[in-house]
Amino acid sequence: MKKMLTSLLTVLILCVLCVACIPTTLDDEVYTKDFFAMDTLMSITAYGPSAKDAVDSAIDEVTRIENLFSTTIDTSDIAKLNTYKQYVVSAETFALLETSISLHDETNGAFNIAIFPIVKAWGFTSETQHVPKAETLTTLLPHTNIHDIALENSSLRVTLKPQMELGLGGIVKGYTSTRIMDIFKDYGITSGIVNLGGNVQVLGHKPDGSLWNIAIKDPLLSSSYIGFVSTHDKAIITSGPYERNFMENGKTYHHLINPTTGTPAENELASVTIILKDGTRADALTKLFVSGLEEAIRYCNQHKDEVDAILVTKDKHIYITENLKDSFTLQMEDYNLEIIP
Repeated sequence: MKKMLTSLLTVLILCVLCVACIPTTLDDEVYTKDFFAMDTLMSITAYGPSAKDAVDSAIDEVTRIENLFSTTIDTSDIAKLNTYKQYVVSAETFALLETSISLHDETNGAFNIAIFPIVKAWGFTSETQHVPKAETLTTLLPHTNIHDIALENSSLRVTLKPQMELGLGGIVKGYTSTRIMDIFKDYGITSGIVNLGGNVQVLGHKPDGSLWNIAIKDPLLSSSYIGFVSTHDKAIITSGPYERNFMENGKTYHHLINPTTGTPAENELASVTIILKDGTRADALTKLFVSGLEEAIRYCNQHKDEVDAILVTKDKHIYITENLKDSFTLQMEDYNLEIIP
């Protein structure tokens, strides 16, 4: 409980920091709402004549998406699929499963919604984390092949192999933030920001026409920030071991599981931040963390025209994509900043 409260406080500080970046004038109509959903503290802010209606509608959308995709709500599509192994899902669920498989292949397996049973074995879906037995992981790993998911387009029927289970926790908040951007646009909102437990996405510019300044957390010192990204119309999403972890027998274990081994990824990376217009894709791409620095850099080079990234290593090196050289401001003098070659 203490760890959860500390985590929520950190998120609250980030929410306050992001909103604090918003300059207001007497002519602005702004509405902000902080609330708890998807097991995390969230904050939504919109500017404009319909700001309150837009935010209220966005919160309703968060609830709807949680009810559709949660593994812990028995009536959700994913919970029913995990229970019955064969289920006719909604068109929305079907599309997100297709997207998840595509992103799995794009990341060479770093992002994998089928490792949910292993995440459960480590206790990261509950309050009782522990190191599972090696035999448990050996038994579960053969049932995490995402291509064992059978999708029938004509009927929207999804079939899993008997011991498979899916979890969309690695993509659903990014999906949700992008849906909120669509809702904002439907209400005529041209300036807004959402923070879904650290998953930030912004619409347009600030009300004064300037760029949003989004803080990037220092993964080695959770109470500080390595710098700021100035941007607009983008999702800014970070994954790092500091988000969820526990200690057992003097060793710290984190929630970013390597799908190949079934154990927390061990490499030189301390965090991965992806900056992209599509929050769904950005959320999934942060799982490049498990691939390591070299593979993450290779991916960034391969997709340099569409994906921006900030890669932070344990030895205090920061690698940024070339498009960020004029928009990322370093705050920590003890970090070395490099442009990804």
